[in-house]
Amino acid sequence: MLEMVTGRTAYNAGDNIHLATFATPRIAAGRLMQVLDKRLSLPSGSKMEAVEMVAQLAQQCVSHGLQRPNMSVIVTELENAVARFYHQLDITNDLYH
Repeated sequence: MLEMVTGRTAYNAGDNIHLATFATPRIAAGRLMQVLDKRLSLPSGSKMEAVEMVAQLAQQCVSHGLQRPNMSVIVTELENAVARFYHQLDITNDLYH
C-alpha cells in the first residue's frame, strides 16, 4: 500500500532506503505531500482526505506487532476511503443534474 501511495519500491538498493523507514515518519507527522507520488495529480477536498486515509492505513500496516490492523479493519478502512473519494463526485453530479 505504501508503494501505491508513494510510487516507490519497498526497498531502494541504490540508496539503501526502506520505504517504510522513509515514508511512515513523514505520514505520521502529517507531511504526506513529502512522500506522495509526484506523478499523481494533486487531489483536493474529499479526494485528498481519501488519499490521506489510505496513507495512514498503509502506515499502520507496517507498524510492529499488535499495532497492525487486521484484514477486516483494512477492508473497512479502504471501503471508507473509496466512499470518501467518490463523495465529492456525487455532490458535483447532484449540482449539475
